Amino acid sequence: MSSFTISVTLSKNKDIQVLWFKDNQLLPLSNTTTLQISNVIPQDSGIYYMEATSSQGETIQSRPIEVIVNSNTTPLSPPSITAEPQS
Repeated sequence: MSSFTISVTLSKNKDIQVLWFKDNQLLPLSNTTTLQISNVIPQDSGIYYMEATSSQGETIQSRPIEVIVNSNTTPLSPPSITAEPQS
């Protein structure tokens, strides 16, 4: 299975709340500067970004990053002939 990781570095890591978003929807993650998605599926495609808020109320956002997950499709079995042509 594939995975991806997005990390940000903050100059002041003390007393900062970090939130992660995908397609402007808050992700249910704890206060961390690293986002890791395991067992990636096509529905994980989207625009991701991080928002950090200091204890003084100052908020910054990371630049958004677009993640594209392509699905690889392979046939489960080769096609079978169910009837032979008549001559």
